[in-house]
Amino acid sequence: MKRTPTASFMHFFFGFMVFIGLSISMTVLVGRYSVNQDAEQRAAASRAMMFDSPSVQQ
Repeated sequence: MKRTPTASFMHFFFGFMVFIGLSISMTVLVGRYSVNQDAEQRAAASRAMMFDSPSVQQ
């Protein structure tokens, strides 16, 4: 069975759009995960600095 040029193009176009959509979704998800991990590490370091360091008495 032979496809028409229009059907062939539409098949390619929809497949390409799915690929691009998945790529962008994965990029956004990895970026959000990375930002959340960095924020968590900064918060932990901040808490450790506030509560674990000896206070300076004057």
